[in-house]
Amino acid sequence: IPADMIRRIARDFTNLKGVIDDGWYTSKNGTDVQVYRLVSIANAFNGNIDIPGGMIVTAAAGLKIPSVSQGKGPNGETWRMAKEKRIDKIIYPEAEGTFKVAMEAVLTGKPYPIKAAFFVGTTMFQREANSEELAERLKKLELSVVQDVLPQEICDYADYVLPSTYFMERMEMSGVKWARDGSIYLSDPQLSPPEGCEARHDVWILLEILRRAFPERAARVGYKECKTAEEFNAYFDAFTKRGYAQLLEECDKVKPGWSRRIHEDIRTKGWSTIKIKEYGVYPYKKPFGTPSGKVEIYSFKSFEKPAYVRGIPPFTAHIPAQAFTPPKRNSNEFILVSGKNCTSCSGLSMFALPSKYLGDRTVWMNPEDAERLGISHGETVEVEGIDTAYKGNAQITVTKKVISGSLFAFGFSGGNRIKHLADHPDYQFIKEGINSHWYAKGYAQPVFGTVANNSAVRINKLRG
Repeated sequence: IPADMIRRIARDFTNLKGVIDDGWYTSKNGTDVQVYRLVSIANAFNGNIDIPGGMIVTAAAGLKIPSVSQGKGPNGETWRMAKEKRIDKIIYPEAEGTFKVAMEAVLTGKPYPIKAAFFVGTTMFQREANSEELAERLKKLELSVVQDVLPQEICDYADYVLPSTYFMERMEMSGVKWARDGSIYLSDPQLSPPEGCEARHDVWILLEILRRAFPERAARVGYKECKTAEEFNAYFDAFTKRGYAQLLEECDKVKPGWSRRIHEDIRTKGWSTIKIKEYGVYPYKKPFGTPSGKVEIYSFKSFEKPAYVRGIPPFTAHIPAQAFTPPKRNSNEFILVSGKNCTSCSGLSMFALPSKYLGDRTVWMNPEDAERLGISHGETVEVEGIDTAYKGNAQITVTKKVISGSLFAFGFSGGNRIKHLADHPDYQFIKEGINSHWYAKGYAQPVFGTVANNSAVRINKLRG
């Protein structure tokens, strides 16, 4: 990007009191922590904190479903939680969830050995960067169990596959996530598992395993053997009803009769707004969780532990991406960027038959690059990973929606290699295109452990 354009955008951003979106799909180039530090600093300089259109702290509805994750049972039981750190937190102190550490421990035994894994509600080959490395490490596990609703690629590496129910097959009440105002919603079952299908709720499966392995631990969360879905639903839905009743009681204390309005909203609309977002609260009336309680341009937390000093430089500077080998300019080498769309980019919808026609399993290329390489719109090419050497074929879409020197491909759209559907005539389309994680080498950013999913690839023309 030309320097003059950057300067113009910076002036407009400041003079027009702009705001930079704080992002969603953040694991890209291995420099995300530095980028989002700068995003937060720029918004702070402009005063765009907890104001309309700025970075805000969203309102919470206050629905608290009883949970065993903090050492509390459904009927007031308590127990001591393990003091040991989660495996990824040992290596990456600020990790939100870095499965890469567990897969490395399968081979190295460090920081402790991993010999078995349960995969619940995730499509590992579309989520984990460097899927070839993932495949090799899955083969080393002594036990691999997959719970899923569809035959994802990871099922090929499982010792046991346990069929789960879909969210439309069970009741759920929760707070509405990633919304400005605090609301709750109720999702009633709209479908029933097909006759003869043994699918079960994920939690039911796990509790039955717990009951067999550690009956005393199942007992302390109030679980006894459930032989039918009706029995389990009565047990599990009681948690939700208890949390909902507590919310209604608290609302009535604030405003008598409020619970009737909430209950009527849920009955007629399926959702209800409990709390409207108030602006200008953080950090003006309520402090942030920083040492000063205010917005800090630079936190001295980085100096508290050696890991922070090694991982976060005290001054923001350009740090070259370590996630992939930089491609040669004006060659057949490119940065491959991945992203999502609303038609096929999920581990479930990519199997839906309409995705055969609505999904985009092509690789986008800028017209200048296509002309230079002699590649036409719709032509099938070989995509070779510069760092992984993996090769796959995909059609090229020539479009100005991608800049020269870069390619784009939707994640969760193609390149599915599941053996179970390899010869099924209706599902050949899921094999079309590439899985962008074939080419990512799996670089994890220090301290935070975010794994980059962009990569560098080489485009080779196919003969014949």
